[in-house]
Amino acid sequence: DVGVVLNVGSAHIGEFGGREAVARSKGELVEALPEAGTAVLNGDDPLVRHMAERTAARVVMFGESVHSDIRADQISLDDRGRPSFRLVTPSGEHRVKLGLAGEHHVSNALATAAVAETLGISVQDVAAALSKATPRSRWRMEVVERPDGVTVVNDAYNANPESMRAALKALTTIGKDRRTWAVLCERTELGDAAAAEREAGGRCAARQGVSRL
Repeated sequence: DVGVVLNVGSAHIGEFGGREAVARSKGELVEALPEAGTAVLNGDDPLVRHMAERTAARVVMFGESVHSDIRADQISLDDRGRPSFRLVTPSGEHRVKLGLAGEHHVSNALATAAVAETLGISVQDVAAALSKATPRSRWRMEVVERPDGVTVVNDAYNANPESMRAALKALTTIGKDRRTWAVLCERTELGDAAAAEREAGGRCAARQGVSRL
């Protein structure tokens, strides 16, 4: 009865043929919701936001925009790249401090909060649970401190252009005032966009100030 669309990225774009095709396929989820259901949509992603037109269900938007029903305000990162923010909901506000590395997890946390709000869970309980959350999959932004002082950020579970940019941003946040090395894989699901996206990944590393690639 509750369907969530986090974003429309470039994962599997080689198979689908473009982000618009990915959006059409993901939109089938909200179309399948019953009228009494709820579609939880990312209001910061235009392709997801427009899915509201494809469902008869109630729509709840999450994101950083002031127009979102569930939003994050006052976002900051600690020296391990872990975000803190003020969770703003129709039923109240509460501070959240995530234990996950990477600012991109704020959007995931907001989606979770939106579902919880829909199910009648208090904002205090939601904030407490989010603040205790730990990674549920290996190799997704795993941060390990080695005995020799090297910090390893392992995000090798899977990669698409969006997740790679997020990982590079987290790397340079965690490695502030230190040398940073990025080891990037060859992503094989990008189809005709593969060469351009690999080049864009290199430019992103340069913009973020990565020491070695």
